[in-house]
Amino acid sequence: MFRIAAFLLLIPVMVAAQPTKEIQYLHSDEVILNPERGFFRQISHSPGSDVLTVEEVRQARSDGFTVIKRNYTFSDFREKDLDDARLQVIRTDLQALRDGGAKVVVRFRYSTRIGEPDASLEVIRRHMKQLKPILHEYEDVIAVVSAGLIGAWGEWHASTNNLETPENMRHVLDALLDAVPVSRQVQVRTARYKMTMFGPEPLTQAEAFNGSAKARTAHHNDGFLGSANDIGTYYNTQVEKTYQETESSWLAIGGETGGFRGGNAYYKCYNAMLEMQRMKWSFINIGWYGPTVQSWKDDGCFDDIDREIGYRYALLEGVFPESVKAGETLPLSITFRNHGWASNYNERPVFLVLKNEADGRTHPIRLSADPRYWLPGETLWIKESPSLPASITPGSYSVHLWLPDAAEPLRNRSEYSIRLANQDVWNTETGYNYLHHTIRIE
Repeated sequence: MFRIAAFLLLIPVMVAAQPTKEIQYLHSDEVILNPERGFFRQISHSPGSDVLTVEEVRQARSDGFTVIKRNYTFSDFREKDLDDARLQVIRTDLQALRDGGAKVVVRFRYSTRIGEPDASLEVIRRHMKQLKPILHEYEDVIAVVSAGLIGAWGEWHASTNNLETPENMRHVLDALLDAVPVSRQVQVRTARYKMTMFGPEPLTQAEAFNGSAKARTAHHNDGFLGSANDIGTYYNTQVEKTYQETESSWLAIGGETGGFRGGNAYYKCYNAMLEMQRMKWSFINIGWYGPTVQSWKDDGCFDDIDREIGYRYALLEGVFPESVKAGETLPLSITFRNHGWASNYNERPVFLVLKNEADGRTHPIRLSADPRYWLPGETLWIKESPSLPASITPGSYSVHLWLPDAAEPLRNRSEYSIRLANQDVWNTETGYNYLHHTIRIE
């Protein structure tokens, strides 16, 4: 008996595998309206101009824009503090963006032409301190901040206050980074300027999103495709493009095209798409430079750019259990691909949502996945086993993937949630993506 018992102990216990269901998903080629990416509409604010209205923001969304660029020109405050009326304009604008369902790329500037003065460093610092409470109050609707402030159009050239020295550029950037919430990035005009301030080594994945000044300093290009070096955007083109390409996986990249210089063809579809994909662009101005954008429409690549710029996540396959017990884990495997040219540059949570088919109650379960690391062109996986609450009611539950905004005020608004590029998954009202599976909870 002893020998038999010992022998039996060596026999592995065979446990029946949990039944699972494998689901294949159909891709969609539709141009999708998703937050913090795509073509943007620029609506500049000049002294005496009207504030944004909710209706104007909603119209922009209806026209296909989730991002609005708002330039604030402080030409009448170059030597004094911002007054309450101007600060209230900015508050009203940001509230309209929040109510209307869009996000903003914001820039503050003092000059709108070469030769027109900007402000002193002292005035800039005072203005940033005034703006800081507003930027923090409306952190949720800020996509990114364009550095601005220095020189003509806030493009970091033609300063009349000697702000283009490396020391003064860093002082201006530091004032901005202090005013802007730590969750948001600030875009500087050229890669060369960032390299001057932080050194020649590009941001690494290990440094990304750690809240440091380097990790929060992104790029904008307002001379894109205007010439071989993007109208002076790049000085040492090969070195600076390689630097920007390397770190752009973790940073917001966007801007606008330049005019045609010297009869060049850099703006043509093939090169435009190649460069945006290489540099991982997330957004670009629909209104400037007009002839460039029109050429994309004429040559047939406009919809391709509209579809691919920024992130674009599409489900490939899902494997889920057929049933699971309350209080236990729910093992899942979701395979998908980022067909876009960039990833998310702002934090965004990922939830698995179980919806009770009997009473409609939903149970969001936070997953550990982070879309900021879902790099473009890669096949990706979510493989997790989240725990179900012991108190969940037994029954049948439809399964959904939900990628809402990180900010609580926007969390349950579907216009701020990510829609996946698949057929028959999107729920406009909830912002959920249906995973075509029903699970039985016992």
